[in-house]
Amino acid sequence: MLTPNSFVRSLAACFSLWLVASAAAGPQTTFVFQGVLEQAKGSLSGPTPMSFTLWDSVIEGNQLGQAVVFDGSEGNGSEVNITDRGTFSVALDFGVPVFGNGQSRYIEVTADGQLQQPRFIVVGSSYSSNTRGINVMPNGNVGIGTTQTGSFLLAVNGTAANRTGTWSVMSDARLKKDIRNVQRGTLDRLLELRGVEFEYTDEAVAERNVASGPMVGFLAQDVESVFPEWIECDEQGMRYVTERGTTALLVEALRDLRSEKDREIAELKATHAERLRTEIQRVECEKDAKIAELEARLEKIERSLAK
Repeated sequence: MLTPNSFVRSLAACFSLWLVASAAAGPQTTFVFQGVLEQAKGSLSGPTPMSFTLWDSVIEGNQLGQAVVFDGSEGNGSEVNITDRGTFSVALDFGVPVFGNGQSRYIEVTADGQLQQPRFIVVGSSYSSNTRGINVMPNGNVGIGTTQTGSFLLAVNGTAANRTGTWSVMSDARLKKDIRNVQRGTLDRLLELRGVEFEYTDEAVAERNVASGPMVGFLAQDVESVFPEWIECDEQGMRYVTERGTTALLVEALRDLRSEKDREIAELKATHAERLRTEIQRVECEKDAKIAELEARLEKIERSLAK
């Protein structure tokens, strides 16, 4: 059972991005609508009947164009597939332009027979390349807080947060081929890297979306001689570093260090064992010599008493 506003609220970010992309070429009637049934995860998934209508007011008002229904019945689209994470995506066409004329429009959503309130607002615009600090470049690159994206698909001027503190990457063995162990000597390779303190030039700060002030890091030319796969160049030939597999390399470096220490410990044990054997042999030799001396003295005494 969906709760009111359970997913309309979570649609805003995704839909705003698609709004820009769809409206770039001028007024259109077809666009992509993406969202997440945020509070319905686990309770609603798979094919689900949904309907969408367009209005000129957040409450009441006039419906614009036709309703778009996805229920699998004749003349309608198939039910909307909702993933087990609550995400879905549909293409909508109300038969009338949604964007343009500077007028706000509102989309009303019904999922599995339940009306979602309030309606989702769509601010009319013929074209927008900047939405609250999100800049979409003509080549499709996106800058957050900056228009200097360079060769990067996404560039951020400032900090970025992740509520889990980690970023995920597909790692299932079934998705990989040509699997082989990392080459030995990883510790030595990492130790070849040279950490430096530096500041970016005024030109770099002005033109390349880097921060001013003291920094700590690497020089790309140094890294290139050790990990060439970490180095790429932008259109002007300026190198940048993209670390790859750093955690795996650190694990293998620790393994190298562990092997090195285990070998040293084994050598020390062997050395001490040899010294111990030598000392035991010396003590045994001294003991045998003492016994032989005592036996000789005893024999001499016995001969004297026999006379």
